[in-house]
Amino acid sequence: MLSAPSKAEQARAKKRAERLASAKPIPEEEPDESKAPTGDAIVDLMSFLDPDENGISRDELIAGFREGRRIKANARDEIVGKKILKALLGKVADSGKVVGDWFDSVNTSATLPGGEPVIDMRELKRGLKKIKLKLNAKNLNQFNKYVDPDADGDISWSEFQAATAKVDGPSSHDAFEAYCGGTICQLEAHMKKNKIRMLDLFRQIDKDNSGMIDNKELKAGLEKIIATNGPLPNPKKAAPAAADAPPASPRAAIEQAKALDAEINPPVAAE
Repeated sequence: MLSAPSKAEQARAKKRAERLASAKPIPEEEPDESKAPTGDAIVDLMSFLDPDENGISRDELIAGFREGRRIKANARDEIVGKKILKALLGKVADSGKVVGDWFDSVNTSATLPGGEPVIDMRELKRGLKKIKLKLNAKNLNQFNKYVDPDADGDISWSEFQAATAKVDGPSSHDAFEAYCGGTICQLEAHMKKNKIRMLDLFRQIDKDNSGMIDNKELKAGLEKIIATNGPLPNPKKAAPAAADAPPASPRAAIEQAKALDAEINPPVAAE
């Protein structure tokens, strides 16, 4: 059984999320594959992998890559989760209530001393039924992934507020790509190409064997990877996955659009 993340790990994860939230839009120009990322790209990668700003440890490197993979894997779920939350907020507004009142009415369990209000799955289902927002099991799971990021099974008021605050903002996936996703994808491709583990990558970059990677080592490591293995692959030029491939015909395009619309617009019960 996996152990729960420590307070230090939770703090580092929170800092990574805050830095992603401040990411700038993805630039239109293609990166130069013949050169290692420099300047802002190195600073951003270092900031993401080293949230406590004392050098990248092996655990931080692993955690950063894992977080990037999680964000990419959950990209579609986040899109759907945001759509559902918007529908929920609209339903609550139409009922003449503010969202805080709706949350309080849904939270029927006692709040622990010193704690904050939370709603569990049973309470959430009852709350959605009250505002006549009907979700299938898949939609409900996608909504929970968005509003309950720590996946503890309960939605706290602070989690709900955080989800609401960013519902109209860029997705975590877009923010990650804008911040350092491209560079991490390039390193992932390097490990795959050379059949090495993350621990091997860490050792390649940690030249002084201190157990920590600093800014200079990170830059030098990326430059050496290019010098010995050629340009880092540009993930933007990879062949599209089958699910993202262009439709074969106009009819297929219509069906594809209908399927996507059905997924990101959850069914709502009639008034």
